[in-house]
Amino acid sequence: MDIGSSALVIARYREDISWSDGLKRIVIQKDEDMPNIGYEPASFLFFIIRDYMKLEGEYIFVQGNPFDHNNPLKPHGRKPYKCKPDGSPQDPNLDIHAVCKELDLPLLDEYTFEAGGQFKTTASQIRKRPWEWYVKALSLSIEGKNPWVFERLWPLIVKNMV
Repeated sequence: MDIGSSALVIARYREDISWSDGLKRIVIQKDEDMPNIGYEPASFLFFIIRDYMKLEGEYIFVQGNPFDHNNPLKPHGRKPYKCKPDGSPQDPNLDIHAVCKELDLPLLDEYTFEAGGQFKTTASQIRKRPWEWYVKALSLSIEGKNPWVFERLWPLIVKNMV
């Protein structure tokens, strides 16, 4: 994934993010910018809600340490995963379809995603959904196992996975 002129949106709790020094970045710091609730989906959605009207250009959404999973900053070596609506084989006991129904997303027989819920998209893709949609998504993202559901849903949400 070429960073180019994209801004990094970093979901951070206590990670060392010195790896991003010198890059165009927006850090969503848990316990400062937002309460320490949810995982990276909550941070990403918080940013989208907060800055919805100011968004422009491209964004790469990453965890504070994006290198534990597929490295979203390197286009080679990333591999997509596939799962069933229950999250198997990686994480059985998810209810992906329940969240899809709540958010009016298509119900699929198989979901393709990247580990770590890290992705690249554009402001125009984000704004294809109304601000209120993201508010609802944020409330769902912090419930139970839904952070792992959102990891699988980002490709459907942003429709611009690169």
